[in-house]
Amino acid sequence: MPITAADQLDDGLSIAELIHAAGYTQRVRGAADYRLLQLISRIHEHREDQHIAQVAARAEQNPPAEASGIAAVLAPRDKYGPDGLERAIGDIGAELCVTPQRARRLIAAASAARYRLPETARALAEGFIDLDRMTMVVTRTDLVGSAEILRLDRELATAIFHRGPMSTQRFRTLVDRLIHKHDPDAVRRRAARTDENRNITIAPDRFATGQARISGSLPHEQAAVINARLDAMAKEVHRGDGRTLKQRRADAYVALARGLQHLCCHCDDCNAAPGPEPAPIAAPSPTEPAATSDTAGDTSATPQTCSHPTTPLMYVVVNLSTLLGLDNDPAYLDGQGLVDADTARALLAEAKRAYIAPSREDPAAERRYRPSRKLRALLRAGELCCQFPGCNAPVSQADLDHHHAHGDGGRTTPSNIGPLCRFHHRLKTFEHWRQYQDTWHTTVFTSPDGLRYVGNAYNGLDIFDTICREPVDRPPEHPTRSRFDQRRNASRARRQRAQQKWEKEHPPPF
Repeated sequence: MPITAADQLDDGLSIAELIHAAGYTQRVRGAADYRLLQLISRIHEHREDQHIAQVAARAEQNPPAEASGIAAVLAPRDKYGPDGLERAIGDIGAELCVTPQRARRLIAAASAARYRLPETARALAEGFIDLDRMTMVVTRTDLVGSAEILRLDRELATAIFHRGPMSTQRFRTLVDRLIHKHDPDAVRRRAARTDENRNITIAPDRFATGQARISGSLPHEQAAVINARLDAMAKEVHRGDGRTLKQRRADAYVALARGLQHLCCHCDDCNAAPGPEPAPIAAPSPTEPAATSDTAGDTSATPQTCSHPTTPLMYVVVNLSTLLGLDNDPAYLDGQGLVDADTARALLAEAKRAYIAPSREDPAAERRYRPSRKLRALLRAGELCCQFPGCNAPVSQADLDHHHAHGDGGRTTPSNIGPLCRFHHRLKTFEHWRQYQDTWHTTVFTSPDGLRYVGNAYNGLDIFDTICREPVDRPPEHPTRSRFDQRRNASRARRQRAQQKWEKEHPPPF
């Protein structure tokens, strides 16, 4: 097969140019997706107009009686045949080779992009967000009122353009925060819908023989309870257990279905312990009563179960004023996202609490490597997930990493520590990524090739601003504020000019 010129197009590019080309391709894809939505919306409009015209023509030929209504003039083909939306679904499904459900979602997103969220759609057209994030906004704002959606759309678009790219977890939290701000009633309506639509399905896995796939939809506070319980059971076993954490979580799910509250350990010591093997569970016969919950939940007869049960943990960040009922600001449930005030108060009714305040200078603590308990709580409350660009790992499971290494003189302070998941912690340590945090808590990563990325364009300090402590030597009116703003604007302008120059020198198809 001969090699074409297009195959050799990127052969001479450096690694930095290849990365820029990948980013440029993503932005071009966003523009193409924007046009796709516009086209889909117009197809839908044409099909609706055709359907309405046919109904109107039928009504003119056979005017209905006043009491009979428009249904009387419809022929069976018109009455039971597809309407304009269904015709558009057929067109889009055939052309894009997607299912009717996928085509319907695209049409809904296209309509919202044209009429409900035009400013956010413009961010898609300019490559600041992708189609998945656009669809996320459309779905999550579906219950927002028509008057409120205009204000939300403008504020969301402003945040997208000024803050830059952010991970899906941060972006979803930003959208939910704006919904809480502009239309709190929509939050309650969405919670009611989520509760009504809860379900669990178990079906054969289409891609792996002999396996099944479990999926479901639950209110996120209920999902967090299940997730915390599985984590706790998976961590109960001894270190000698040879299973991975994922395998132990799966076994814990099965153990819960069997009525057990603890996970059996598979280490050598526990397997060597004498005792009867746990009997398999079979369906009871019509003449034999099923085991009661007391019998099923008794784990004393299974010596393989470790004797150190772990308490399930969930991390919830909420303002004290909300907890006391003085306001209804949303709370953040780690790994899930924003929850409404009533849900947060219910989750924290009997929970262990840690009160967080802006940290004070402590020279002795700053010299220690391990941050204090209060500093760890403050750092985790100030972030939503791993700080690395695009990562959604829960902040409670992340390592607290020194930006400037402690061994090289880095201090243990909020401005020099941030959460990184274990993968990105290793990547930063061994691949020489550099990281720093500016005065306003924005974390910037510099790759080994000199490319810069913002890691926390939206974080917990945007939701809980009372835990943010401004530097004592730089009050809001200090001239350095304007100096930094000028430098940032100049730097952004240079990057934009460099990007425009590169795009001019490398036109499509790249």
